[in-house]
Amino acid sequence: MTETTDVPIPESFAYFRAIGPPAGQSLKWKLERYAKTHLDVSEELATAFGRAMNTGDRLGDAYIDAAFASTKGKSRARKDVEQALLGGVESVKDPSAELVALFDQINTDPEWVDWAKVEHGAEVFRRYGKELYPYFGMATFNAYGLETVAKPLALTGAYTGGSAFGRFLETSRLWTDTTEPGAMRPGGVGRRSAVFVRTLHSIIRHTLLPHPEWDRARLGVPISQFAQTGTLLLSSFAPGMQLKLLGYRPTDADIEAMMRHWRYVGHLMGVEPPWYPETVRDGFAAQPLMGLAEAPKIDGDSRELCRSFMDTYLPPEDARGLRQIYG
Repeated sequence: MTETTDVPIPESFAYFRAIGPPAGQSLKWKLERYAKTHLDVSEELATAFGRAMNTGDRLGDAYIDAAFASTKGKSRARKDVEQALLGGVESVKDPSAELVALFDQINTDPEWVDWAKVEHGAEVFRRYGKELYPYFGMATFNAYGLETVAKPLALTGAYTGGSAFGRFLETSRLWTDTTEPGAMRPGGVGRRSAVFVRTLHSIIRHTLLPHPEWDRARLGVPISQFAQTGTLLLSSFAPGMQLKLLGYRPTDADIEAMMRHWRYVGHLMGVEPPWYPETVRDGFAAQPLMGLAEAPKIDGDSRELCRSFMDTYLPPEDARGLRQIYG
């Protein structure tokens, strides 16, 4: 998908502008020092990831676009997905060609999947206990500084009006569901959660792409292939390396297993990147590309999202006594 020149690179893709100046070179040098190797990204690969910022989920989006073309199909969209998960796509009454194609991809294991490593990666994720959740919560604030992340959340109202913490708990449930033992196998709770989130992402893209406030030429596609690939690495490579500061000591094999686990979760969610890191060294190589792809833009949306998230921790206005102290 991302190799064709028919997909333009969005204006906000900043890697080629950012890697050359001293700040970009400093980031690359620091990562190379940590990784103890050169971390070079080819121009061809960087270009492919730029196009990935303007690419969505080819099968999930096709299904939602077809389903939402009629009122009847729109009302059935989620129910048909749930029925296909429960009884197979053949149990759905008059399934659309797009639904059949979607579940053909979901039910076909890619050639790179290694189930032993998928389960090992889930076990490593569980080994962190509760520490991953505040880590991800804090990482969220950095994401709010990126317009490609903040704008979809602001336009959909997903993190405003007191709903921020509830949304974060929903995301936490996805992390928990997808890392239970055997959760990614057919019938597993993680498989179900991943496919439902995939459907939600396609609905968001279907809603926002024609929105007058969404500038595709500048921002690309909401919840793009690029953004989702970065999320997979933020769920595996990043905590694997950074939580060592808290005393955890995962091996390279542990971290690589987490990367493999989240790659399979991404497969179920329609993530088809131009390249996915296989090793810890590859994970380091991806960091300059991910870190310099978009310049932060702190604006009203960013501040409102952060404020909405933090305000959920305040005690309710009507709280008194111990309830207020507890809050």
